Amino acid sequence: DRPEVTLPPRKRLDIAFCPRDRRTHAHTRLLMEAEARMSRKAWTRAIDASDLVHGEVISIRTTVL
Repeated sequence: DRPEVTLPPRKRLDIAFCPRDRRTHAHTRLLMEAEARMSRKAWTRAIDASDLVHGEVISIRTTVL
């Protein structure tokens, strides 16, 4: 005979959903990393475009003056 163990509700949920949660967390992590990577690329492109426009404006100003 084994004694019956009563686990807190949170622990029972962790045991019941553990494998599925791990896959879900791994998938979420991959999505978040991809989103962060795309955000960094977009930021870099925006800064590059801004620098290019700024350089052209300065060039036009010096040509006109």
